[in-house]
Parts: sequence; structure tokens; C-alpha cells
Amino acid sequence: TFRQGVLLAMVIILGLILIVAAGLRLVSLSIPDGYTDEVLLGVRAIGMVDYDSSDLQTTPWQWVETVPWWMHLSFHDHPVLFFILQHLTIKIFGENMFALRLPAALLGITAVFLMYLLAEKLLNKRVALLVAALLAVQSYHIWVSRLGIQDGLVITLALLILWLWLMAIKKNDWRWWCAWGAALGLGIIAKYTILIITPILISYAVIYKQYVWK
Repeated sequence: TFRQGVLLAMVIILGLILIVAAGLRLVSLSIPDGYTDEVLLGVRAIGMVDYDSSDLQTTPWQWVETVPWWMHLSFHDHPVLFFILQHLTIKIFGENMFALRLPAALLGITAVFLMYLLAEKLLNKRVALLVAALLAVQSYHIWVSRLGIQDGLVITLALLILWLWLMAIKKNDWRWWCAWGAALGLGIIAKYTILIITPILISYAVIYKQYVWK
């Protein structure tokens, strides 16, 4: 039918958008020189090292004679999630810039898809395709998706949190709320700045969706 043909065309277009997004984020990923922050984070991700040299104060690994296992999951200056992702890709692909940046690149592609889902939920499929296409080629998002820093992870989790929030409000089902809470928790252990999303959503609930408090 005509409707099925339109839906198939939209699926194909979305697939092409994701292919473009993947190409812009993955091709020649290891070629540019290392950016200061990504190198400092990546070196620590190799061995899950909670250490950051400072002339002003000591750091946790300097406080003990033998480093306990849990200190590899406890970073005093950054949450741990992005370090874990980098650690896994480095274990698989070796100690190189491709492995260092791969989590951010994959998360960048995921963000394009999540942007589609979010726009589809708020507006419609055609607008969602346009929004996803714009994010796929947006220069800042490409840049941050090609660097081994936490910001790409934060953007992706923020989009996931927003989409799960809308789904939880619509379904009003505890499973969706648990999924939203899990995503928010992952966001917190990715970068603390994601917490700015919480008062925004709570304000929305207070004004427009009072039943959410139940």
C-alpha cells in the first residue's frame, strides 16, 4: 500500500542518515593528533588509574601502599563510566587513538538515532528525519564524537533520558520509569553536569503533568 511504501522510504532515509553519520565519525578516526584532555583521560583508562598529578594536593593512589581493587573504579576528579568504556575498547583494539576515540564515535551515531526518536515523539516522522539529518552533519557534534572525552557520552545519555521521560509519561508504567532512572544514573556517573536536566524535567512535571508524582 501507499502508506507502507512511505514507511519503507522513511526507514531507508533514516538508514542513509545513520550511514552518513557513521562515516563522518568513524572514517580516519585515528589520524588527528591527540587532544590534551583526551590523552590525559585515555592514559588513565588504559589501567583504570585514579591519579592526576598535582603540586597542590595528593591524590588517592598516593594515600595507600597497595592499591585495592575498588580504587580502579573510584576516580576522584571524574565519574567512572567513560573510563570503563575506553578501557574495554583499548583492551579489544590495543593502545591506540582509534580505540581511545571509538566509544565517543559510536555514541555519536547513537545520538543521531536518539534524536530521531525524540523528534518523532514530540513532532512527527518527517521532522524527525530532518532533525536527525541535521545532527548527523552538525560540525560540533562531529567534532565531539571524534574525541575521546566524556561530552559525547553526556549528549547521548541526555537524549536517552529525555526520550525515556516522554515514554514514561505516556505509558505511566513503572518499567519505563525504572529505565528512565537507570539512564539518569548512568548520566550521573558519566559527567555530573548532566544533573541540570533534573530540575528542568521536574519543573515540567509540576506545571503540566501533576500525575507523574504518583
